[in-house]
Amino acid sequence: MDALATDELRSDRLVELNVMEGVRALSEISFIQEEWQNGKFPKIHGLVYSLKNGHLHDLGVTADCPDCVAPALRYELDK
Repeated sequence: MDALATDELRSDRLVELNVMEGVRALSEISFIQEEWQNGKFPKIHGLVYSLKNGHLHDLGVTADCPDCVAPALRYELDK
């Protein structure tokens, strides 16, 4: 973070990191994993909306299958 030149850039990066963490955290929820196991496809995308320019920025972070979750955090769900 110190490598970023301004407070605004640091703030923007913190927002991006928070969204990425949110995608990861949502993918660890049992009912999301259950839907994936049942062949349904909820996709969790990491996007940031800029109030400065009105653009939606895709961070390229998507969770859409059990393989997106660390093995230790996967639920063993009964079918």
